[in-house]
Amino acid sequence: GGVIGFNRLVTGHGLGSHWELSQALLLTAIFVTLPGRLLVAAVIVRLLTVRLRPGRYRFGGWTHIRLWCAERVEGILGVAVASGTAWMNLYAAFLGCDIGPGVTLLSPPPASGLLLIGAHSVVESEVDLSGWSVQGDDIVVDWIRIGNLARIGTRSVLPEGVFIGDGSLVEPFSTVVDDVASGVRVAGAPAHEEGPAPLITENPRSLMWRLAYMAAASIPTLPVIVATVADLWIFALTGPTHEHHLGHLFSWGVRWAPGLAVLSLAIYAATLSLIVRIAGRFATPGVHSVRSAAGLASWIIDVTVDRARVLAFPIYGTMAASWWMRALGMRVGPGCEVATVHGQIHLVDVGAESFLADDAVLAPREVLGGHIRLGAVHVERRAFVGNSALVQGGTTLSTGSLVGVSTVAPRHGEPETSYFGVPAREFARSASTAAEESTYRPTQRVRHQRAWVEVTRIVPLIMSIVLAEFTFLLTLRLSDILGFLAVPVVALVLYSMALTAAGVAVGAKWLLVGRVKPGAHSLWTPFVWRNELAWCFIESLALPWFEPTLLATPWFNSFFRALGADIGKGVWLETRYLDEPDLVTIGDGAVISRFADLQTHLFHDRVLRLGPISVGAGSVIGSRTFVLPDARIGDGVVVHAGSLVPRTEDLPDHSSWRGIPVEAAHARIPS
Repeated sequence: GGVIGFNRLVTGHGLGSHWELSQALLLTAIFVTLPGRLLVAAVIVRLLTVRLRPGRYRFGGWTHIRLWCAERVEGILGVAVASGTAWMNLYAAFLGCDIGPGVTLLSPPPASGLLLIGAHSVVESEVDLSGWSVQGDDIVVDWIRIGNLARIGTRSVLPEGVFIGDGSLVEPFSTVVDDVASGVRVAGAPAHEEGPAPLITENPRSLMWRLAYMAAASIPTLPVIVATVADLWIFALTGPTHEHHLGHLFSWGVRWAPGLAVLSLAIYAATLSLIVRIAGRFATPGVHSVRSAAGLASWIIDVTVDRARVLAFPIYGTMAASWWMRALGMRVGPGCEVATVHGQIHLVDVGAESFLADDAVLAPREVLGGHIRLGAVHVERRAFVGNSALVQGGTTLSTGSLVGVSTVAPRHGEPETSYFGVPAREFARSASTAAEESTYRPTQRVRHQRAWVEVTRIVPLIMSIVLAEFTFLLTLRLSDILGFLAVPVVALVLYSMALTAAGVAVGAKWLLVGRVKPGAHSLWTPFVWRNELAWCFIESLALPWFEPTLLATPWFNSFFRALGADIGKGVWLETRYLDEPDLVTIGDGAVISRFADLQTHLFHDRVLRLGPISVGAGSVIGSRTFVLPDARIGDGVVVHAGSLVPRTEDLPDHSSWRGIPVEAAHARIPS
């Protein structure tokens, strides 16, 4: 809508006619390039949050809606891509945040603008800085204040109203619940004082390196640009040579979509692997200045690998994933299973028949103010790294060891040992009784069967491309016919496409797996492959169209109800992570906060174990909280942010819990 309106205002005609190079460049600069998108996002978010002050506001009220809209705008325009560059600092300052000199901001600031960061401090990636949460019938909005030379580790949670003192360290995966004094190190969920914090160096000012990082922010988009240029070249060779009716253009798109999707994915993957390979030559283990080739290269690897999770999703978790990881520089032994991993993957060595689950972080880049630390990770034979687990540089996972969900792995562990929690604790694990033929050593015939199923994971990507082509061509036509009136019409078209994508994904799910029931299925069995294919339709087709604008709306609830979830009235569902919706029950008025994961399956020992999850009426599941299979959460329960509810846990009504794993937070909540 913005593109149509701006073009009409400047040129006086629609997008589909009199298309000139100057128009294309102007619109690209404003709505496609990173600086342009950040400017548009900053203006809109600033207008939405004007005069927003700390305080308590009614849940679902005007202030809550304004914050929700602002966060949706940031998601649509891809603000997070600027993390770690001066662009992000400028964006945060435009929102009203107080950002000191030399700050490294690798996570997006709160849309409210209520953030203060002192000089030379570091906020690493995926830190929750949202600055608001649900408390009872209200939302609470407040400042987050971070002192000078402080460091906040990756995937930590900082609640609204917290103060982090000068020179303090919040270790990765920590959940802060109280103010942190100056000069101390805190770790764990909930975070506890662990002693004095190591000093970090100041981030020296350098205009040359600041510009280098700002320019490098466009590198993660190069694979998309190269693939798009190839598609346009094919269109120039095979498409209509003169103006045709909309139907003719769409017909061409449908005929060529399968081939273009395969070609685009291949070109995208090849270009991305080339970028990571080249950058990996400079990002070697050791301590380096941020203002160095190693510092810049390691940042490029981080953001490029993270972006790959979206467009290359059909590859992850398949038999081809090991080859894909090798193309990116990871050393992967035979028989490994690799999902959507993050980190400096070129520094990771994975032994034979190991398993890396979704969103695991291996060998992350540690920012120490003006320096970074990179370290190698060795994963020995038949080790298992669970969902969203962290394996830091310099760690060796011994043979047969297991790192549980959202767990920080110990630096050195014993073979055949299992770890769970933050900080990690050893726990007993029952030996698997599944046959080797269905877990590690399948027959050649079974391998071929799985390969044929996984090849079809390209289908939802093809469908998404067809929908995008049709939407683009229809937008051009409508802008010519309707002028400014095309803006609301195109909005309706986009919502129609979102509903179409969601409908196809729902149909595919019921066709492929039907109603999912509790049970256990070995890796090399057809149900597991079909279940992964069904989720690929959701991840690659439905969610890219549906999630950006409809997250936490009644439409989003209806989508998951159609997939089989039992969701009550008035539920606030602000997450996509309902892994097997058939096994999820959410009571009336419950709140499932951003990035919470109702993880209805576990996959250790290469056996998919499925179990139900029940969240009672009026309960609140905090942001970045995991709930594991067979867990029951009673009515009116509060599970605070950054927590993990273990398997088979039963949390009584009107109670409060926090931690990994959860422990009682305080007295019972009045009913």
